[in-house]
Amino acid sequence: MKLNADNEELKPQRFFLIVAIVASLSGATFAKADETPSGVAGQTWDYVALGGSIGAQWMKHYGALIESDLSVEIVYYDHSFPFQKVSALREKVTGEPNIREDIVNAEVITIGVGFADMRPAITLWGSERKTPDSEGMNGAIHEFCLAYDAMLSEVVSLAAPTTIVQIMDFYFPYVEAHRDMGIYESTKQDWKRFNECIATAGSRHGVAVAQVHKAFNGPLGDDDPAKKGYLDSGGKHSSEEGMQVIAEEFRRLGYLREPE
Repeated sequence: MKLNADNEELKPQRFFLIVAIVASLSGATFAKADETPSGVAGQTWDYVALGGSIGAQWMKHYGALIESDLSVEIVYYDHSFPFQKVSALREKVTGEPNIREDIVNAEVITIGVGFADMRPAITLWGSERKTPDSEGMNGAIHEFCLAYDAMLSEVVSLAAPTTIVQIMDFYFPYVEAHRDMGIYESTKQDWKRFNECIATAGSRHGVAVAQVHKAFNGPLGDDDPAKKGYLDSGGKHSSEEGMQVIAEEFRRLGYLREPE
């Protein structure tokens, strides 16, 4: 069954079941960190970053690791935009020739988009609302899943078969504040469902997912990344240490593209 906005048969309840099942399997087929392409030393690689500020500000940290690991030279193409939503990125990927050309020519593509969709949903429909609206949240997550899958499908279709395409899930930065308000357990569950959309899209398209949420919030989602020193003074974006942690999570995925 295809994932598209016109498919009336794919109800949110069934969709979330599919998401949960696929997400639980999503890490099983991707390259290990010691799997690297051969014969690339001395080459110049184009690295394209897509997404929002949280999902791309660390790109040079990751690029430095690639250069060190593979003895290549990285040229950066930063197509990230602050507060960018998944639907906006999809429009750019489908409609802006310069971005499309950069994707076609890239050796490495990382995508960090979704926070600008996920965070407002918690306010509009979720735990920060006086009376949480489960129907509204289900709809928001459903649309997010569809949009993310469509965006990733477009990127993968443009990229060369050997291009390293990698995506990330998202940490939740406001753990302490939500815990103090007694709403963190609800927030955590909704955040997990959004991240499962990302994992499912990655699995469908043979794209490895950097486990940033686990690195920042811990295996159970209960850790406060601020207390780990992973957030900057603003409490939302990653600190220098946090950016290095994200880069290392991408590095752990390895440098070989898995087939769909």
